[in-house]
Amino acid sequence: MNFRTTVILLLILGVLGALALLTRNGSKPPAQTEAARKLFSLTAADIVRVDLTTPRAETAALERTAEGWNMQSPVSAPADVSMVESLLSSILGLSSQGQVELKGLTADLGLDAPTATIRLTPRSGPAVTLQIGAPARTGGNVYVRLNDSPHAELVPSWIVNDLEKPVWRYREARLLRAEPGEIHRVSLAAAEKPEIVLEKQGEEWRLTAPISAPAERSSVESLLRSIVALRAEAFVSENAGDAGRYDLDTPVFTVSISRQPATTQPVTTAPAAEVIRFGRYDDLLKRNVFAMAGESGPIVKLPASSLTALEKAPLDLRDRRVLDLSSSEVRRISISTESAAATQPATAVILERVSEGAPATTTSTEPAKASWRVVSPEAAEADPTAVEALLRAISPLRVNRYLASLPTVSVSDWRVLRFETTSGEHLIRLRVPADNAFSVEGSMGDTNFELSRQLYDAANASFAKPAPTASPESGQEATQPS
Repeated sequence: MNFRTTVILLLILGVLGALALLTRNGSKPPAQTEAARKLFSLTAADIVRVDLTTPRAETAALERTAEGWNMQSPVSAPADVSMVESLLSSILGLSSQGQVELKGLTADLGLDAPTATIRLTPRSGPAVTLQIGAPARTGGNVYVRLNDSPHAELVPSWIVNDLEKPVWRYREARLLRAEPGEIHRVSLAAAEKPEIVLEKQGEEWRLTAPISAPAERSSVESLLRSIVALRAEAFVSENAGDAGRYDLDTPVFTVSISRQPATTQPVTTAPAAEVIRFGRYDDLLKRNVFAMAGESGPIVKLPASSLTALEKAPLDLRDRRVLDLSSSEVRRISISTESAAATQPATAVILERVSEGAPATTTSTEPAKASWRVVSPEAAEADPTAVEALLRAISPLRVNRYLASLPTVSVSDWRVLRFETTSGEHLIRLRVPADNAFSVEGSMGDTNFELSRQLYDAANASFAKPAPTASPESGQEATQPS
């Protein structure tokens, strides 16, 4: 066989192969060059029900309600609205990249036993069924069929990836369908510890158990965000009777909320709280913890970090303002040093308010200024800058954190500050801790805390006004500006 004959035979084989491909795929190949056209004229707002059979052979039914979306099967539960809307956007955004006449090719295109089926029910008009078939041999497309159309459409294969999700992903994973602003009462109960109760009173939050005290707004808001953010990593059981298997009958931690404002009504008329119980960890690594929402379930797995974010002590939630005095209230200040060796504190400085200085003339626009004097250890005019810095530090005095107790070992003496006001006096004790020069420890009565050095440093200032100095040029006295 010469070279020319070989070339002719190869050309004949190529033509026969092309004819066979055309015969296999119908009367014409997929029109890759024709303009893409949308498969659906429907919008997401038109759809009231979605029925799925996924490539995992799982089924789900999702139905629109006045509140959003609900899952009707495989369980009856709220649906994740964002996940359902995302699915609808993927389905309704499909565009055909080409069309193939079936003509007995249903099996070849994977449409005799579809890998997935989607049924969309609109508000009006007939339902639409989309069957997902086999991938096309070229390009990132897959064959689909609308209802009983005699044609198969080629659409992007990413629709298959969207349908690969487990159907429980379309279920609402949040354990509480609430926003932080809707919550008016929180209870935190850890095993063998006093219950912590927070109540919203007007616009402010207050600790009502185990202590009665104002609550720190930022700490409460962080706690509320952690509560409403609780999301299931997996759904374990729908049967509340399984609670004992996961130590949920004797929970290690319980959080409950109420959406109703605090009232004076008897407890018997109060609405039922929404409760989440935490049980044991799922394994020795303690990465997840079992939890149950409500009395009937479901039982779920949560990240262990979810529990950690809720485990608070009363001192974590208490208002960090320990004192808030207006400078105009303060009449007398004493600052002492107290050492362990001394039986009585030694007074170092006593400051007294002398007067509210009046403007020099009746036409002056300068505000009146408070006048302070040092009366001990030596009488002198007080430096107003140093006094104002001290008063600013207690208006308000905010702590970094509360301490259950103060360390018994310290390398520094106590600085004892006594502020006498028109309504009483306030005693603050401060010292530098042995292991941290950037903050100080303090106490007021039975309350212990850690705070910045601002007040401590202000208390160690020189309060006597500097003496006048002589001008080197004139030999005259020149006073320091006050």
